[in-house]
Amino acid sequence: MSQFNRRVYTIISSNDTVRELAVVGEISKVSRSPSGHVYIDLKDSESVVKCTLFKGPASRLKFIPRDGMKVTVYGDASYYVKGGSLNFNIFAMEEYGKGDAQRALEELTSKLRGEGLFDDARKKPIPKYPRTIGVVTSHTGAVIKDIMDTVARRGYPVNILLSPSTVQGDTAPASIVAAIQLLAQQDIDVLIIGRGGGSKEDLIAFNSESVVRAVALCEVPVISAVGHATDKSLCDLAADKYAETPTAAAMIATPDANNELRNLDDLSSSMSKSLLNIITRIRSKFDVIDSKLSLTGAGRIIQEYRVRLDAMNTRLNSSLTMKSVNTRNSYNSLGFRIETIKLIDKIQNGRRALETILYRANSKIVSQIESIKSQLSVQSAVLDSLSLEKTLLKGFSLVTDSEDNILSSVSHIRIGSVLFIKMGDGTVVAEVKELRKNG
Repeated sequence: MSQFNRRVYTIISSNDTVRELAVVGEISKVSRSPSGHVYIDLKDSESVVKCTLFKGPASRLKFIPRDGMKVTVYGDASYYVKGGSLNFNIFAMEEYGKGDAQRALEELTSKLRGEGLFDDARKKPIPKYPRTIGVVTSHTGAVIKDIMDTVARRGYPVNILLSPSTVQGDTAPASIVAAIQLLAQQDIDVLIIGRGGGSKEDLIAFNSESVVRAVALCEVPVISAVGHATDKSLCDLAADKYAETPTAAAMIATPDANNELRNLDDLSSSMSKSLLNIITRIRSKFDVIDSKLSLTGAGRIIQEYRVRLDAMNTRLNSSLTMKSVNTRNSYNSLGFRIETIKLIDKIQNGRRALETILYRANSKIVSQIESIKSQLSVQSAVLDSLSLEKTLLKGFSLVTDSEDNILSSVSHIRIGSVLFIKMGDGTVVAEVKELRKNG
C-alpha cells in the first residue's frame, strides 16, 4: 500500500493539470488548529474535497469562513501518503463572485476617474450659512437622527428636509438616485447622503454608476457620509466633501452658533478698535496741520472734518453695539445668519466710509495747503518789494536820531542835532545847521 500511495503522490505532484486551480464549492466544515492552519471540507452536490488553508494565507483573509458559505479557492491538489488521502492546498480564498465584482468595481472606478468625476477642480464649496439641508438616507435608520441631534447641539437654526430612500438591496441605486434628484429640485443649500455603518458589501449601492453620476451632476453641494476612512465608496469620491460619519457631515454642513457668536464679539471688538485708531490718526493729522496753519480757510476746513469724524465715530460705535446685541438676541432664529452677515457688511461699510473721509480730507487739506502756499508766495513777493532795503534802493532814505528813533517831522529836530540818514548803500551822519518847514 505504501508503494501505491507513493506512486499516486508522484503522479499528482508531477501533473500540472491539478496545479494552480480555481475551485468553487460550499463550505461544509471548518476547523482551526493551534498553529493557525484552517481545515475546510469543500463540497458540491456530488463530492467533497478536504482542503487546507495554511497559516500565512489564512491570516490574509478579509472574511471569516463559515459553514454554508460559497467560496472560490485557488491552489494545488496534493496527496497525503501516510493517510492515503487526497487534499487541496489553498493559497487564496474569496467569497464566490467577489473577484468578478472587485474587477468590475476597479474598471468602473478607472472609467469614472478618466471622465474627471473625482477631480478636485469640479468640487463645489460647502456654504457656511445654509438655510435648508437636504438628507438622503433611510427614514428608519440612525443617520437622520444623528444629523438632527448634531445640528440641535450646535444651536444653528436650519431646516432639514429628508428625502427617504432604501440604502441596501437591488432597488437601492434607483431609490437613491430618485431621492437625490427630488431634493435637487427643492430650495436647499447643501445635501447630505449617508448610511449608518455596514460592511463593504453593504455599500454596493453607493458604488453603482447611476448613484455616482447623480452625485457628481447634482447642482447642490453634496456631502457623502457613506464609506469608511480606509474603504471609501465611489459616492464618497464623487461628492464635493467626504465625511467619515453622518455626525461629521452635519458638523461640516453647519456652523457652531456659540462659536460664531464668540467670533462675532471678537470681530466687533477688533473692528471698533481699528475704527477708533483710524479716527485718532485722522484727528492727529488735523491737529498737526491746525497747529501750523493760521489762515482762515484752513482752520474752517479742519474744524468741519473734525465734526464729521466725531459724528461718524458716534454712529459707528452705536451701530456696532446695537447690531451685536440684536444679533445675540436673535441667534435662535434664522435671523441669526442674516443679522451676522448684515453686521459684517455694516462694519466693512463703516471702514470704507472712514477711508473715504480720510482720502477726501487729505486731498482737501493738501489742496488747501497748496493754495495757501501760493498765496503766501505772492504776499511774500509783495512784502519783499516793500521792505526797507528795497525801498532805500529806490532813492528813499530813513532818518534817525542818536538813539535810533525814526524822525518823520522837522518838529522833532533841533539845530545842532546829529542825524543818521540811512540810504540804500550806506549811512550819512549829519549835523543840523538849519530847519525849514513846508508852507
